[in-house]
Amino acid sequence: MNKLGKILLLALAYYVTGRLGLTLDAVSGSATLVWPPTGISLVALLLGGIELWPGVFLGALTANYLTGAPPLMATGIAIGNTLEAIAGVWLLQQMAFDRQLQRLRDVATLAICGSVISTMLSASIGVASLWLAGRVDAATIPRTWCAWWVGDGMSDIVIAPLLLVWLVPWRQLKDSGQVKWELSRLFEGALLIFATLWVGFEVFDLGFFGASVITLRLLPYTLFPMSMWSSFRFGPRGAVTISFLIAAIAIYATAIGHGPFIGASLNERLLMLQTFLAVASITSMVLAASLAERRLSEAQWIAAKERAESASHAKSTFLANMSHEIRTPLAAILGFSDLLVNREAAPEDVPEFAQAVRRNGELLSKLVDDILDLSRVEAGKLDVAKRTVDLEELLADIVLLFDRSDARFSIARGANLPRAIETDPFRLRQILTNLINNALKFSGREHVLLSISAQNNAHEQTVLRFAVQDKGLGIKTEFQKNLFQAFSQGEPSISRTYGGTGLGLALSRHLARALGGDLWLAESKIGEGSTFICEIRGEIRDETARSKIAPAEPLPKTLHGVNILVADDAPDNRILVEHMLSRVGAQVHTVSNGEDAVKRALTGTYDVVLMDLQMPQKNGYEATADLRRAGFNKPIVALTAHTLSGEKEKCMQLGFDDHCKKPIERQTLIASLSRLARTGRPGLEVH
Repeated sequence: MNKLGKILLLALAYYVTGRLGLTLDAVSGSATLVWPPTGISLVALLLGGIELWPGVFLGALTANYLTGAPPLMATGIAIGNTLEAIAGVWLLQQMAFDRQLQRLRDVATLAICGSVISTMLSASIGVASLWLAGRVDAATIPRTWCAWWVGDGMSDIVIAPLLLVWLVPWRQLKDSGQVKWELSRLFEGALLIFATLWVGFEVFDLGFFGASVITLRLLPYTLFPMSMWSSFRFGPRGAVTISFLIAAIAIYATAIGHGPFIGASLNERLLMLQTFLAVASITSMVLAASLAERRLSEAQWIAAKERAESASHAKSTFLANMSHEIRTPLAAILGFSDLLVNREAAPEDVPEFAQAVRRNGELLSKLVDDILDLSRVEAGKLDVAKRTVDLEELLADIVLLFDRSDARFSIARGANLPRAIETDPFRLRQILTNLINNALKFSGREHVLLSISAQNNAHEQTVLRFAVQDKGLGIKTEFQKNLFQAFSQGEPSISRTYGGTGLGLALSRHLARALGGDLWLAESKIGEGSTFICEIRGEIRDETARSKIAPAEPLPKTLHGVNILVADDAPDNRILVEHMLSRVGAQVHTVSNGEDAVKRALTGTYDVVLMDLQMPQKNGYEATADLRRAGFNKPIVALTAHTLSGEKEKCMQLGFDDHCKKPIERQTLIASLSRLARTGRPGLEVH
């Protein structure tokens, strides 16, 4: 329905219900204790938008004019009714009102902002219009204003809640789960309505069900159990529905002179009745909202408990997998080391055993790197360093990396591949390595294919698609949803048979998204294999614009004559570093803490200081700060196992000249020390 249709429909509803209200002994001809249009207009503007206000104005103007109000008076009343609805909606919106009335604050907001405050506007403007038209005098203004205000306010308490909770699209109502259509619920609902009708007709002496053995004519509070029943069992919808049903019975009976509310005039009877209905309705809604909040709280607690149990289970699984993944290479490292230390290895086996120790150490290092990368992703601190990358060189590196694999591995290049793109080569290589390693692990000796295609757009960008296809085991459908969750490997037996921590795919998806793309499982069939697809986005770079990798400076073969101070609290690390550097000619002196490092550096003649960051008595940061304050201007290199994002920048800001991470890469360390020994600190003249 278009906007005009909604306005006309609202005007018609306002007019019809307004004429009905004005028939109930209206004070001064226009102020009545029963005014349904107020609740209707509030809901209409709240759900349909304030732009429907002409419908309120037109309906109020017509209803009052056709009942004998002069044009100016009818216009004034219509203005008051319109402003009342607009003000009510504005106040509810400011309070973040939820129409489902499942919170105590929403019931209070509707009662105070809608029923009490906004209705004062209509009552004041309406009574002023009556006074200006000569319909009321000063003596009757309070009584007229009170009748007007109570009638409008009750509509916001009885009519508005009913419309708010039931004017919901059928599908949304069905899917929300708030209305349950089981046979037992329908029977209970029907029984509640019948009981309410029976008690209501008895209380208000309507005799609809004939003569009764028990008379309830003077016992209106016997309707309260019906309200409580509806609140406890059917929530806010049931509460407002039963409240409306009770109000309809009570107003009809009181209007024809029946029921317990007796007075000299209809208005006096209606005033007592409306007070009773206001207490009953608000009490019912408050009770229903309290119970709804409690149920929500319980549901949230149960959900939190389930999440905690799930997290605990995931943690236990992760620790079990970690134990396996760490102990496996550790067993090899310790076992081969034991053979080498006890001289139980034949001379020809020593290189092979030493290589096994190195290989398993690298496995442990990669495991730690994956965990750290995942922690960076979850903290939103993943580093992505994009540069121009030669695609062919990157693929050649991949081929070289897996050239020794037992499985057959090949690359299929699509047409129109760009020669160079702007991306992070390290992260892209990390993704592809993870995917191909997985494919090879689960394929045995079957063929693994990496297919690359490109889709270019008009903005000099390309979407590179890497599809890794294997002929391995395949993945069952029920386990596919967990593939990209950290520490999850889908089928539990996978980790027992093939090992792994379940970090690779989760990390690879995060990396792919950081590169502007995504990673997903395209297809998997049991016994036929799986296909994973990774897409990344990057700007196309012309071949001539590619950043050329500068020829590496020849690695120094000697540190002859270089005097180096090594500060590290770990004895094995001191022995290792001293041995590495002494073998290339350096003069190495070692200390075990930061305090001794400061003393030796200031009293000795050292070309470079190699400083561990985590040491007793005084850590590397403090020792370096003391040296710089004392005027020590020789290079200091940080040696640390900290590899989290920003660690290198932090070191450089605190006075270090370079940063080398553990495990120590021998050639990288020697190159750094050689360069700094020759050139000194940046910005300082070297003599």
